[in-house]
Amino acid sequence: MIIWKEDKYGEMDVLRIFDNPSLGSYYKFLVKYEKEYTIRLSQAEEKVIEFVSKKFASGKRIHSFTRSFRR
Repeated sequence: MIIWKEDKYGEMDVLRIFDNPSLGSYYKFLVKYEKEYTIRLSQAEEKVIEFVSKKFASGKRIHSFTRSFRR
């Protein structure tokens, strides 16, 4: 399974990490794929990181973010 596709400049779209159901955050990406990454968060901290990652990674402005709470 391909998690991301690098473009011609060697960059990857991090939104693909956040959209991946088995990941959801860069933290989980590091835990899963970087053997030398030793930091571990609590389950509550993981959920906060995932929430913030998914809400802010796309570059939405604060007024777009606050509208999602009014629904």
